[in-house]
Formats: sequence, structure tokens, C-alpha cells
Amino acid sequence: MAQDTPSPAKHQLDQFLRELLLAIAELLPSNDLLSYRLTCRAFDSAGKWVLLHSDTPSRIYLHPSSINRFIDICGNKDFASKISNIIVVGR
Repeated sequence: MAQDTPSPAKHQLDQFLRELLLAIAELLPSNDLLSYRLTCRAFDSAGKWVLLHSDTPSRIYLHPSSINRFIDICGNKDFASKISNIIVVGR
């Protein structure tokens, strides 16, 4: 049983969708970018690329209930080096 190889049209469409998701991610503020990444794997990939390749440090706003996200950010040396402030808002 031979594996199906993607057609050139499917490859072009996949490439277009990756570029579109990346273009959207590049326009988002940092705190929205984290939520964007939670949508699905494709959004996560685009958002992660933007976070890791940004030249300006990011300020992130977290709710106290997001302590696990805070721990994940601080534990990831690539993300932690790109963040200037983590601000906890709410109770």
C-alpha cells in the first residue's frame, strides 16, 4: 500500500495558511499572543515563532489563577529571556 503524496496545490495551500497564521500572530500584543497560542497546534507554532524571534522584550499580564502558565514561562529559558515584566492582575 503506497502512501499518498501531497499534491503541489495542497503544499501551496498549507504554506499559505502557515504564512497567514504567522502574519496574524505578528500583529497581536504579547498578552493576546499567549491566548492565541492556546487555540490549536498551528496557532501555537506561529505564536511561538513570533515570541522567540521578537527583538523587543514583552510585558505579559496574567491572572493569579494562571500560576501554572507563569511557572511554564519562567522555566523556559527561551521565553523567559524575551519577557521584561510579568504583571499579575485580578484576585
